[in-house]
Amino acid sequence: MDLVGAGAHVIERFSGRVLLFASDVPPDRILEEYHEVVDDGVPLAPPFRQGRWAQQREGVGMVSQEEAERIAAGFMRAPADDADYGWVMREFQGGWLVMHKWDEDDPGIGAGSYVVERASGRMLHFPSYITPDLILADYDDVADEGSPLGDPLR
Repeated sequence: MDLVGAGAHVIERFSGRVLLFASDVPPDRILEEYHEVVDDGVPLAPPFRQGRWAQQREGVGMVSQEEAERIAAGFMRAPADDADYGWVMREFQGGWLVMHKWDEDDPGIGAGSYVVERASGRMLHFPSYITPDLILADYDDVADEGSPLGDPLR
């Protein structure tokens, strides 16, 4: 196979960063010595959330329920059983849906909900028009609507 002029694309597992490598960087070297050639790659896109891609790699660095609870508590800045700011977590294929207790039975407009992704451990905020039922039923279709949270809430 003649690959002259063809570059290689890499999507980094944890950051989601997409890099383009020139054809003079052999794919075998990228696979075997990535830490040595990573600086030769040209970023093509900012990091993205890994939901759909990472879900297909079951068993690779998956987040446990205990870790998801810790992540949610950190972002919600309250334990799940807190009287004022408590929250509930519901497991599904893509991770864990996190909602304020006061919003659990009747999600209010503007409140939104959260997901701790099983594959990446990132916590995403979903606007209220993406209902919890829709997240649970069709996560792959709505995953791009979630916004990664960089700092804990409140």
